[in-house]
Amino acid sequence: MISVQIRFTSLWLRLVRIAIFKIVDREKEVIRLSEGSKFDIKNILPEACDRAVIALKRFAGISESHGAELRAVATSAVREATNKNEFIKRVLDETGVEIEVIDGLEEARLIYLGVLKSRSDIRKQDSLY
Repeated sequence: MISVQIRFTSLWLRLVRIAIFKIVDREKEVIRLSEGSKFDIKNILPEACDRAVIALKRFAGISESHGAELRAVATSAVREATNKNEFIKRVLDETGVEIEVIDGLEEARLIYLGVLKSRSDIRKQDSLY
């Protein structure tokens, strides 16, 4: 599986073998979705959307070359944008990538699971309980 996390400033791609949770490939693309915003992102600028589309096309190609399923998850950067629906539609239309916008609780849960899976010292501690 390939996961793409859409964040304020960047897209993160991770290609993972699920059975053993081994990261096989890793990419990061700076897209600056929050460009033009002082604090909370309110509107995704067209230039930032352009950068996201280009990066997601590249990530979709990486996913295809590995024969992996692609899951694109958007966090608060997209969740809180006033034009999130337009952004999601444009990405889907131009890349074929469907973006799943998750709430804060799911975002925290996925971060927690990612840390648990990637840190052997934490896994060993958890097995004691």
